[in-house]
Amino acid sequence: MITTLESDKKALETAKATLEQSVTDKDALIAKLEGEVKALGGKPATAPVNIITDKTDDIKTETKEVEDFMTDYDREASKMFGK
Repeated sequence: MITTLESDKKALETAKATLEQSVTDKDALIAKLEGEVKALGGKPATAPVNIITDKTDDIKTETKEVEDFMTDYDREASKMFGK
């Protein structure tokens, strides 16, 4: 049972890290696209940036939900196993 809980926790930590990396990747992409548009002499279009920003916000929300779940999971495991 403890091994299963530890395995589940590791899977959640991996999912959290993946989500956090996605946010970093999206932020880097936004900066790159804005730089390329400016280099071409134009102003960045807001629609593509807004779409990416919305997706980034979704990922941040999912990351927060995973963090909250992990906190609850740890709390419940501590109650069950007295750790």
